[in-house]
Amino acid sequence: MDNLERYMKEQKQKLVDEVEAELISITLVNELVRLFPMSHGAIDKTHMIWARCLRDLVWLGWLSEAKKRRGAYSAAICDSLEQSLGKAFDIGKQYATERP
Repeated sequence: MDNLERYMKEQKQKLVDEVEAELISITLVNELVRLFPMSHGAIDKTHMIWARCLRDLVWLGWLSEAKKRRGAYSAAICDSLEQSLGKAFDIGKQYATERP
């Protein structure tokens, strides 16, 4: 996980810019495939959606902090945003018991 975190830190400007342009980075997808190969060893829907989520999360983190520093967002709003992301993942995991 440290390698992925380092990659996202190195690529943060590009990731934020891609969201602004509504692009998905094939380089991030390829990095995920390299760091976390699946049994089939190819780019798949999981890698594509994962890359989109990571890119969007970097953007949300940047945007919320930038707006908080300008006074447009309160710390409580930013905390709620961050907490909701983890909760959404947990809800998805729980849904797997209903829809395997």
